[in-house]
Order: sequence, then structure tokens, then C-alpha cells
Amino acid sequence: MNVENKIKELLVQNNILTGEEELLPVTEGNSGAYAFLVADFFVKYVALAEVDATVRKQFQNEVTFYKIGRRKNFDFIPEMVFQVSNVDEILLVLKKYSPVKRADWTTSLQQRAMEICAQIGRIDLEDFNGIFPMEDIGEIQTDEPYPLQISYENWLKIQKKFPEALDAHLLKEMFENFEALNAAEAKIPIPETLVHGDFHAENFLTDGENLLVCDWQSVGLGKGISDISFFISRGNDFGLTLDRENLVETYWKSLGTETDISAFYQSMATSEFSVAFRFWAEYLQTSDLSRILKVYQSMVDSYHVLANPYPNITQLIKQDLLTVSSKSIQNFRLIRAKSGVYVYNCLYDNIPAVVKYFENESDRREILNYQILVQHDIPTIQTFALGNAVLVMEDISISQDWRLGIEADLQDVAVAKSLAEWYFTFHENGFAVPELSNLYFEYDSLTKENLNLLIQKLPEAAELFQFLLTHHGKLGDLIQKPSFTLTYNDFYWTNFVVRKDKKAAMMFDYNLLGKGYRFSDFRNVCWSMSGDAKITFENEYNRLFFEKHGYNREASEKLEMRIDEVLAPIFSLFVAFIERESFPEWAEDAKNEALDGSLLVKAKQLLL
Repeated sequence: MNVENKIKELLVQNNILTGEEELLPVTEGNSGAYAFLVADFFVKYVALAEVDATVRKQFQNEVTFYKIGRRKNFDFIPEMVFQVSNVDEILLVLKKYSPVKRADWTTSLQQRAMEICAQIGRIDLEDFNGIFPMEDIGEIQTDEPYPLQISYENWLKIQKKFPEALDAHLLKEMFENFEALNAAEAKIPIPETLVHGDFHAENFLTDGENLLVCDWQSVGLGKGISDISFFISRGNDFGLTLDRENLVETYWKSLGTETDISAFYQSMATSEFSVAFRFWAEYLQTSDLSRILKVYQSMVDSYHVLANPYPNITQLIKQDLLTVSSKSIQNFRLIRAKSGVYVYNCLYDNIPAVVKYFENESDRREILNYQILVQHDIPTIQTFALGNAVLVMEDISISQDWRLGIEADLQDVAVAKSLAEWYFTFHENGFAVPELSNLYFEYDSLTKENLNLLIQKLPEAAELFQFLLTHHGKLGDLIQKPSFTLTYNDFYWTNFVVRKDKKAAMMFDYNLLGKGYRFSDFRNVCWSMSGDAKITFENEYNRLFFEKHGYNREASEKLEMRIDEVLAPIFSLFVAFIERESFPEWAEDAKNEALDGSLLVKAKQLLL
């Protein structure tokens, strides 16, 4: 009896099929399983005598995991309809779902995948006691690793094809340091949890509403960051646009761990480097240079984080600080390096601190911004040293008095009240800043040239942009009419700190600080908050305003509001279409306003 007939017989005997249905073979990898689609089911069958012991154990553990999942009501796995597992064979029948298309992998869906990864990590390992031994799932976490020497030789083969693009000396250095770097990773204080083991975009399914993970053969013990690393590595090759920091941060927050996020970035770098060096070279042998460079550059970046955290940058930090301080700075540990901004944990004068180095001149405005805040009595986190390109500040993660913001703070009335007090002081003191006219202003980007670029990017809204071009002079004059003050421009819970008694809060990360309208900041904060927290913020800010000025804030900001409701969406479109590589979800509302004509109506009401 062939496999198809055997499967059909088993399913008919168990009243899953009538016998009339046709089994459609599904293309599978080299796992040794037969896979079929039939009716509303996905069927996987393994004749255990035909596979080796490792593969046999993987499929046995996959069935066991689905059993546990059904008993524990895991909402992130496909529904198991039927199973057979004995010494001869495994039959697994799952409800049929749709694969997630490449185009559907939006930022929010990627974040949901990270939340699922954290959900896996929060599973109580005690659930597996008595089902199969813990050491068993640890043993099957990954396939038998490739010999390191072969991986190195595969990279050298690629380097010989593209000698100008890949550095042979650096590859040799990576090979020689590989074992030491992986041994050091074991000391990073991230607890072992349950991991999927093959966590990538093509192993996700959907029922139209929910996201589900399939293929649990490699379930095991490990660090969940390895699942994320694999998701990113495969996702980049799959053609997804991924924000590495956003994914790690989403996972970290969803996991609910007390371990500092810097440990996760460090572990992530180890995993990225290890996966790229050990596994990718074999698959890249026939690839074009652009695909090779994606993997190679990511591997190099991760290696520098681990082995040598940009020694030229740490040397530049030391040289810069010599001009302003005689205190020592040492023990650098890279937190992140992105777009020319390098952030390290360090010891400054033997005190734990965070240091930022700004490679690009335009980013160094943040140093000036901190100076402005201090000079005008606006509360901010303590700064230890301000150089030409270097900013050394308090490490909030070890503070006795302060903590980093959390998402729940956006619904916390005590935190909202404290933020209102900070913003009021920030705006009131900001009117007197002499440097105000020279600061960053969002609407400076709404030039004729950029409006013409928006016509090219969104021709369906050409009438709107053409109207603004026609009235550009009047628009410029109108923008200057309200009084300018300091504006933060980047409100989000990841950008503020809260005193542990919640009696104070303040923003940090002032790269986008500039001049603007009080109303614009007010709108940003209220948009992010909800419920009683939003009402509390509004009421406290308005109370402070009336107490000082003797009249209501809203009455003085009507023109600001009218300008803002037109130009804020236009600015969002400018950033989304011109400054970002892919269109972000947060700009969808602005795009819809431009397309449905409502933004043009507001623009005409403002300018005619």
C-alpha cells in the first residue's frame, strides 16, 4: 500500500474523510515527511523506519508539542484535528490555514510575530514534565551544526569570486575568534526558555485574523533571541523590510523580563554572527553579489559589536572628552550603532554611564539641545560631559530614583500629570531661548522642491500639493504668525523617564527637539495617551496655563491648531515618502486625508 492510500485509509477509519477526497502533495524540505492538503486539512506523515534517529525524535516531539498546545489552549499554533504516534509511524492532521504573503508582513504583523516569540518564551517549562524529559527538547533545538572549518572555506570561496567586496583577513579573524565569542555569549544573563528553533516568516500561517506558527520539529530550550535572529536573517533574504531594534524591543517588552535590554542586543549580535558565519555561506555559493553583501555586512556589523566595538569610535570618544574633562572613560559595551550614532554603556570616572557619539554633524545638535535645557532650567536626565561629538549621561537603568517609561504609563494618570508639568515648564521656558530661530523646525522641510517631489510620489493627491505650491508664499507668512517655543516633536513612551514614585517625569533623546507650536506637542502627547490619562494630561496642563496667564490656552492657539491640522499630515507624508525607504503605517491616516480630499478642504479654509 502506498503512502497516500495508507493516509487516506487512516483518515477514513477515523471519520475525518469520506474516501472521495483527493490528497494533493505539498512541496516540503528534506525533513523526511510526506505532506498533503486534503479538504480543510493539512496532513503530515512520517514512516519512522525511513528517517534517522534525529529526525524521528524531532517529529515525535512536534506531535507531543501539539498535544500540550491543545491541552494548554495555545492560541498561536494551528489546531490539531487528529494524530497517530507509535513506533512505526507519525500522522499529524492540522486544520488548513493560509500562508502569510510577503506583502502582508507589515510592521504591526512583524511586532505580533515578536509577541508570539515572547509568548513562547513565557511558557512554563513545568508543563512539559512527565510528557518528555527536559533534556530531550534541549537536545533537538538545532540541527547538527556544520563543521566550522567547512563554513570558513565556503566563505573563502565566495571571497575569491568577489575579492574587492569581502575581506579575506577579516574572515580569517572571524574564524579564529568564533569559538571564544560563542563561549562568551553563555555569560550573557538571559535565561533559557522554550524556543521554536525554526522561527521565520515562511513558517507563519493565518486564518484571516490570527497569526499562527507551524513546523514545531525543532522546538527546544534556548534563548529566544536566537529565534528573532533567525527571523531577521531569513526575513532579509525573503525580501522583508525589517527594523531590527523595533523587533528586539517588542520581544523584550512582551517577555516582561527584568534583564536589561542591552543584554538582549549583545546576545542578538552573537546569534546573528554565529548563524551568518556558520550556515549562510553554503547557501550563497551561487548567489549574486547584492544578496551576498546583505548577509556579509550584517555578519561584519555583528562581529564588530562582539569582538571589537568600533575601536576607532571609542578612541574618538576619548579624544573628544579630553577637551572638556580630565575624567577617565572606560569599559565600553556597545548598545547599538545605527545611522552614525553609537551608544555605549561605560564607566565615566568609575560611575556607570551611557555615552553617545554622533558621527554626523547634523546629529550633534542633540548636544546643543541638552545645553539649552540646562541653561533654561528645564528638567532632564543628568549629563556628566558634553563634548563636540560626545554626550555622556546618567544610566537610568541603574538609577535608584528613576526608571525608563513603559507602555502602561500612557494609561497612568499619575504619570500623565507629571508629564503635563514637565511639558508646561518646557514650553514656558522655551519662549525665552535665544537660539530658538536657529533650531530645527519641522515645517522648514515643506519647500517647493519637496512639494513637487510629493506630487511625483503621490500623484493622486496632486491637486492638494499644487494648491500649496500656488499659495506657498502666503503659507510661509502664515507659519510665522504664531509665537514659537521649544517643541519636543518625538513623544512616545520609549522616550521618557519616570520617577519611581511617579511624582515627576521628563523626556530624553532630544535629537528632534526644535522650535514650533505649543499645540503641536500637545496634539502629539494626547494622540498617544488614552482614557483618563489623556484627560488628566489636558486638565493639568490647562490648569497650569490658566494659573500663570489668567486665560484659557485653547483661545490663544486657534491659529496654531488650524495650521497644524494641515501641515502636520503634509510633514508626515514628506517623511514617509522621501526620508523613509518604505512607507510606514503611522503615515496611512495622512495619506488617506490627502487622497479623500479632506486635507485639501482644510488647506483652502486656511489659505483662502
